Amino acid sequence: MARIVQANILNTLLSFAGAGLGFLNQVVLMGRFFAPEELGLTRVLFQSATLLAQFMVFGSNPLVIRFFSPTAPSQMMALRRVSWLILGFGIVVSASLFFVFRTPFIGFYSEKSDLFVQFALWTLPMAIGLALYQLTAAWAHVLGRSVLDTTVKEVVLRFLFTLGISTHIFNWITLDLLVKYYALTPIIAAIALGLLILRRFKMNTEGGESRAVIPWKKYFGFASYNLLSRTSNFVTLTIDVILLGALVGLEAVAVYSIATYLVSFMAVPNRAVQKVAFPRVALWWQSDDRKSIDRLYGDSSSGLLFWSGILYVGFYLSTPIFVAFLGDKYLQIGAVFAVFGFGRMIEMATSINRGILRNSPVYKFETFFSIIFMITMVILDLILIPFFENASPGTGAIGAAWGSAGAFLLFNGLVSYTLYRKYGMSPFRKNQFIILMIWAASFVFIPAVELFEKGIWNAVFQLSIFGIVSIGSFLFWAKKKANHNWLALK
Repeated sequence: MARIVQANILNTLLSFAGAGLGFLNQVVLMGRFFAPEELGLTRVLFQSATLLAQFMVFGSNPLVIRFFSPTAPSQMMALRRVSWLILGFGIVVSASLFFVFRTPFIGFYSEKSDLFVQFALWTLPMAIGLALYQLTAAWAHVLGRSVLDTTVKEVVLRFLFTLGISTHIFNWITLDLLVKYYALTPIIAAIALGLLILRRFKMNTEGGESRAVIPWKKYFGFASYNLLSRTSNFVTLTIDVILLGALVGLEAVAVYSIATYLVSFMAVPNRAVQKVAFPRVALWWQSDDRKSIDRLYGDSSSGLLFWSGILYVGFYLSTPIFVAFLGDKYLQIGAVFAVFGFGRMIEMATSINRGILRNSPVYKFETFFSIIFMITMVILDLILIPFFENASPGTGAIGAAWGSAGAFLLFNGLVSYTLYRKYGMSPFRKNQFIILMIWAASFVFIPAVELFEKGIWNAVFQLSIFGIVSIGSFLFWAKKKANHNWLALK
């Protein structure tokens, strides 16, 4: 247990370090020194590659987490062969389909995002790198090396981006070369992580039969369901940027990306918890230890509401500072942050519900709900982005934020309700009502306190007030030993 707690703490710290580097890259460097269209280009390229990578992975990474068994070397050998064969199959099929449909894919952006059209084909190598990395990361998690994955993904990869961005700012490389470098860095990261876990990888498959029987039907069936589930999930995480780029333009993508990146800081504790919690949940399901799952479900929800709530309100109060730094082209980031962040707070409140359902005997429900999630997101974005943009030019990004928030609310409601009906599991505890009331009151009333003419000084003053509220809240909860686990995200 001590080792798990240590890994959780390290993952959280590394995730924050990575978020800091990402903030430097996207907000400070690109937001300040790149044209909005250039920033939008990098986001559309990355999101398109991320979506394509899910088809390439073909459900092989959750397959590894679900069926990993350190006490069965023969099963590990079979799982090793199957996971990489599935990935290879997914890459070949997806790359072939990409080339077949490249003309309509590029044409989708030709009217509003001409800059992306010039670099659209670099989506493919970036997607291959992301797919390779996802499967390698899954093996790192089950082998107890999640900290290595976090280090490479959150710190090393982002630092490579920092180097590329900096060289372009100083005019040492062209935008053309930067985009190509950007597209190839995930492959470098995948190779680096693979080399770091290679020895541990071999140790866990030694002693197994080289011709171990492979349960193809079980493995492939699980992978196929998770392909649908994960693809649906990643469609919802990428479709807003993709549709904004096509329906409004890359400048709107830049505004949306800055705001949603600030929101992503809220998810840092959640990502750190998931890296450690999901493999544990899978093992607890194998031994039918529902009590441990439910306890972790509630504790993680309380902890995430507390820490992510601080980040949500704190960044919302800071948005005038970001606008002053970035310029008037980014005036909408406050509204986009508030709406999109609300949707992510719903996800924090329901914590690890998705991982619990995905690894449960009724995992097919998660796939079904993910498809509903995807369809809801696409429909809402197609309606709300043009609606907001036509009603008030420049506000299409707010429409995308409302589409995301609505989809998050529906999906997490369905997953949490299913876990409660099937297994009596719920993330909600009495202390969470008090946490929510404190953060809601801070969100509503602190912005009304204005003592200065300049918005930036008001923001600093309001942040000071909220800092006092946050410290007082922490001391209040920390007085009782029973709260220490969820405060530490254990």
